[in-house]
Amino acid sequence: MPFVCRFAVVLTAFIALCSVGHDAYAGDCNPQWSSLPESPDGWVFTSLVFDDGSGESLFVGGIFANIGELPAQNIARWDGETWHPLGEGLNGEVTALGVFDDGSGEALIVGGSFTMSGETDLQHIAKWDGSNWQPLGQGLNGTVRGFGTYDDGGTPLLLVGGDFTQAGGDQALSLAAWDGEQWQAFGPGFNGAPRTFVTFDDGTGEAFYVGGDFTSVGGVEIKRLVRWDGTNWERVRFDGEYGFNSRIEKMMVYDDGEGEALFIAGQFTIAFGAPGKRIVRWDGSSLEEVGGGTNQRVRAMTLFDSGEGPQVHIAGDFETAG
Repeated sequence: MPFVCRFAVVLTAFIALCSVGHDAYAGDCNPQWSSLPESPDGWVFTSLVFDDGSGESLFVGGIFANIGELPAQNIARWDGETWHPLGEGLNGEVTALGVFDDGSGEALIVGGSFTMSGETDLQHIAKWDGSNWQPLGQGLNGTVRGFGTYDDGGTPLLLVGGDFTQAGGDQALSLAAWDGEQWQAFGPGFNGAPRTFVTFDDGTGEAFYVGGDFTSVGGVEIKRLVRWDGTNWERVRFDGEYGFNSRIEKMMVYDDGEGEALFIAGQFTIAFGAPGKRIVRWDGSSLEEVGGGTNQRVRAMTLFDSGEGPQVHIAGDFETAG
């Protein structure tokens, strides 16, 4: 069985799958933990590895006030030896981290329920330039839940999903795009928050996939997963069924040795009408539950190579997997 334990920093369960695909576990997996000298005094909701000019570091966001004796309001940077605050921090929870190049170079983009950093007005989304917090226009009027990047060959767009109805003062129902200078709505409007974005080819051509809390797009029933082909929003179908019965939290494209596939994780138990306990693998022609699934929600998923090749790592509310 894969290794399962409590992950102190995020106050949640964490698991690393040594092998995924048809065999939930193959070979020996001997993960070991090493503790950091201090941990945040609250919850960590999101993390990202990025170099903001200070060297590659792990950025963490959530709800916390201090890391040890270091004041760090809801966001901090770990350089491998020391924790660092990011300016004056943020006055509300941090729920999403991303990277976007607005033409001036890649920068860390942060989203959440915050509205300020010190005296700087940010309105739920901000750019960290390595030294200071900068607003993205007028921001959004609700909490940000996820980021993605979309490029159709024109100007790259930062896509932002969340619990908002306006972006830059104009209507944008739960999904908006930032081009580096201004906001615009992206699509006809979602009735719930998009949380995760990937580009994937299911065998019918490359398309942009969006997953989250929503059950309709533009008034059409979708059930938490939708496909954008560059012109139209479409239901994602498999074996005559479409959608998931509960929230999709994370998606990623990964080749596990059996070809490139879309890994989908969240709090669902039904995927495309079939059993799938919170994490599934779908390649357009087959669907399978990954490693027996988990007993509670998966909140985060990423690839990490600890020296033995890339492995799927997941974190969430679960206590058992497989």
